[in-house]
Amino acid sequence: MLQGGTFTLEVSAKPWTVVNRACTWVSSDEKVATVQDGVITATGTGTCTIAAASVLNPQAVATCTVTVTALETELTGLVWDADSQVWFSSFRTDTIPPTPS
Repeated sequence: MLQGGTFTLEVSAKPWTVVNRACTWVSSDEKVATVQDGVITATGTGTCTIAAASVLNPQAVATCTVTVTALETELTGLVWDADSQVWFSSFRTDTIPPTPS
């Protein structure tokens, strides 16, 4: 996953007659990724494990390993200002602060 991105995990329970498929979700490292109702949000770089435990049977657990990387790209371009002056600009995308949620 890319830092700042999201991904949704789905849970399937067997047998199909199980009525309550609710899970408790947990991340092994919330500095890397958080999870709420199956939606993973990549908060920082690294690797962590996301676990889903059945509410009916907490020993029934499924896990998923998540690796988060930062997008590191240098952008360059020309910028025209209001006075029609041209400026060359260059910056790295990994220095842009994340958008607040």
